[in-house]
Amino acid sequence: MLLILLCACSDEHNLKRNTNKLGKELYHKYHHLSQPEQTFEHLWNVYNTYYAFFEEKEVDWQAVYSEYRPRITELTTEKELLNVFKDMLNPLLDGHVRLIKDGENAVQLDRRVCRFARKFNGKLKDFHNNTMTVLQNNGFNPPKDVFRIYDYEELGLDFLYHYTQSDRLGYLRIVDCRDHLVLFDDLLSRMENTKGLIIDLRYNLGGDVDKEMAGRFVKKQRVYGYKVQKGATGFSKHQPLIVKPQGHTYSQPVVLLVSDATFSAAEGFVLALSGENHVTIVGTSTGGYFSDVYNYRLPNGMNTYLSHQQYYTVDSVLLEDKGVTPDIRIENTLEDFHAGRDPLIDKAISLLNGQK
Repeated sequence: MLLILLCACSDEHNLKRNTNKLGKELYHKYHHLSQPEQTFEHLWNVYNTYYAFFEEKEVDWQAVYSEYRPRITELTTEKELLNVFKDMLNPLLDGHVRLIKDGENAVQLDRRVCRFARKFNGKLKDFHNNTMTVLQNNGFNPPKDVFRIYDYEELGLDFLYHYTQSDRLGYLRIVDCRDHLVLFDDLLSRMENTKGLIIDLRYNLGGDVDKEMAGRFVKKQRVYGYKVQKGATGFSKHQPLIVKPQGHTYSQPVVLLVSDATFSAAEGFVLALSGENHVTIVGTSTGGYFSDVYNYRLPNGMNTYLSHQQYYTVDSVLLEDKGVTPDIRIENTLEDFHAGRDPLIDKAISLLNGQK
C-alpha cells in the first residue's frame, strides 16, 4: 500500500512537472504571436496533449485546428475568441470541460442530457422533502440537517448531509463527497446499531474523497477498477484502483440510491462498492463523468479544465459516458413525485427488510 501511495504522489508530481514543461514550450514557440493567437494555440495544444476522449467522442482534433485556427488574428476580441472555443469544445459534451475567468464560467458549454436534473429542475428541494415524507410514513424519525453549505443554494440544497433512522434502518443523504471524513464517521457512528443503511446519492455532483468514503463500507482491501492517464507520451499503463477499510466502518447491508445526476467522485464511491456482496445499487446508471480534472492557465488569464483520465471496471469496461450500472433499475418519475411516492426508497426499505 505504501508503494501505491508513493506512486500516486509521484503521478501528481510528474503531471505538474510535465504541465510546467509544456507551458514553457508553448510560450517559447508562440510568444511572437498576438495574445488571442497565443491563447488559441495553448488551448488547442493542451487538449491535444491531455484530453483523454477524442476517439470516444468521435472528434477529429486536428480537423478542429484546421477549421478554427484561420479565424483567429491579432484583432480577435475576447468575446469572439470565446465563441470559437465554445464551438470547438461543445462537441465533447463533457461536464469536466470548462473555461473559467475570475472564478466564473467564461462561457456556458454543452453537456450530455441529465434526465434526473432535467425532470426535477427547480424541484430538488421539493423532491428531497417528498423523500423525507415517504421515509417518515415508513416509521423513520424527522430528518436532521448536518453541515451548512452554500455551493448549491440555487438548487435548493443547503446542507451536506441529511440523516434519519427508524427503529431498524438508517438513511443518509450525501450532497457532495467532500473531505469532511471526521463528520462522516460521526454520522456513521450514530447508525452503528441499525440493521441496514440507505445512502442517497441521487443528486451528488462529486468531490474528492470517494475511495476514503467507500473504505467505511468494505470488509477487506481489493482492486475495484483501473485508470489510465493521458500525457505527452500518450496513455499511461493501467493503474489499479484500490479501496481498503478505514475510518468508522459499517458492515450491515447497504443500499445505494443513484441516478444520472450521481457524478464524478460520487460515481467513484459507487464503483468502489459495486463489488461488495452486502451492497445493492438501486436506480439508473450514474452520470459517466469519472476523470479527475486537469487545469491549465491560458495566456489571456483564463483557466481551462479538462478530463485527462480514463476509468475502467475490473472487467476493462470504459466508464466515461456510461456510468456505473445499478443492480436494480428503477427511475424516479414526475408522476411518482406528484403523487407523493418515491419508489427507490420503497425498494431500498424492502431489500433491507429482507424482502425482494
